[in-house]
Amino acid sequence: MSLVPLLDKALAADLSKSEWRAFAALLRQTVGFNKISDALTFGRLAQLTGLRKDHLKPAVQGVLKAGLFSQSAHPDYEFMYTVAHAESIKPKDVTHTNEGNNTKTEINYPKEIDHETQQALSPALAKLRSSAAQDVCDLLALAIRNRSIQTTPVRFGFALISAAKNGTLDKTALRSNPQQPAQAPNPQPKAVNKQIDDDFFYRNLAKIQGKTLETIKAEFANAHKKATVPPVALSNY
Repeated sequence: MSLVPLLDKALAADLSKSEWRAFAALLRQTVGFNKISDALTFGRLAQLTGLRKDHLKPAVQGVLKAGLFSQSAHPDYEFMYTVAHAESIKPKDVTHTNEGNNTKTEINYPKEIDHETQQALSPALAKLRSSAAQDVCDLLALAIRNRSIQTTPVRFGFALISAAKNGTLDKTALRSNPQQPAQAPNPQPKAVNKQIDDDFFYRNLAKIQGKTLETIKAEFANAHKKATVPPVALSNY
């Protein structure tokens, strides 16, 4: 991984102090976590840089105008930032070592899983076989992409890891929904795809909590009845 072209361009750009802070924060969130892109909100960038939002936005624009990063819309985190000269910065597969049996767990994190979630899950994922850890990450990414998670990605990830350890991980959704770009058209009818996602979530939750599928569905149905807003489909979360 070579940062030389990117850093040379940054040095030649005559960035202001605020722009350097914005550039450093974006670099930290991407290359710092072995990625070339990351989805971020202005709130998160403000936290990292220590800049007020009214100062942060022009600073980020300065970084973009200098050609150091590109920016694209993101449905959940405002913007996706991608490092320039990405062709010369090729992230390696993230590898965790399981010291207990001297084996290595190799994981390709899908782009939907942000670095905070990766950090939280990586120690537990390192205890799984590479194939199981990858299945967990692919299932989590699919759920994030389809917005079928009613909790946080981290908690849902741990639930999947627990199922993988117990040998009860349901991979039906992966077979029904092969990996595809987040913005690609879904080849399945919406109603069918929703049912697959819902059943996948309910079945795994039932296995993890040791309850029957009917009990889990009944609990969610009662929770929706008590809600103060109209119930919405699970796949819309």
